[in-house]
Amino acid sequence: MTRRLPALFATLCLALFLAGCASKPEPQTHYRFDAARAGAPAAQRLPAVLRIAPLQAAEGYRDWRFVYRESDYRYAADPYRGFVAPPAALIGERSEAWLAASGLFQRAYLGNSPNVGEWVLRGRLEALYADLRPGAPRQVVLALHYTLLREGQPALSWTSTGSAAIGTVDGDGIAAAADAALVAALKHLESMLATTDVAVVR
Repeated sequence: MTRRLPALFATLCLALFLAGCASKPEPQTHYRFDAARAGAPAAQRLPAVLRIAPLQAAEGYRDWRFVYRESDYRYAADPYRGFVAPPAALIGERSEAWLAASGLFQRAYLGNSPNVGEWVLRGRLEALYADLRPGAPRQVVLALHYTLLREGQPALSWTSTGSAAIGTVDGDGIAAAADAALVAALKHLESMLATTDVAVVR
């Protein structure tokens, strides 16, 4: 009986090791936004520098993780899949590049300095989630609320939204849909700035 104890102990150690391997967490996967403006610049609308303030984020969207809407009232964060950084920071970078390429301003500048330009665009990420509710279209929903300020005074406020169907319900599919939703929201942002009546907001 005593001779069998070492073998039994070794078998037990092997079982515990295999169980530990099976329970190892899934490796984290991170994505970024690639949304970029296509086409030629538009005619300059506002002959000034636009300072784009760092994008804020509503509670629940300040983390790097993907957010899933599982029911009308329940949301969950993915512990393994998400963005390479908080999405508000990434969207701010893409917004700067988009508006710089739009040609609407002499320059579009992302930063905190209050001395850069008399026009300031402030934004807040209100929603960014994959809608996985039973019976609902599988899509990523994005909402950005903006306020355009002139010399420190609010001139215009609006919400730019975007949505895109999820091709495959996995990290790659959700990231691609999030990128397409951001393109739609940035197109709306540009159109709002392009149709701003400069005479009214002076």
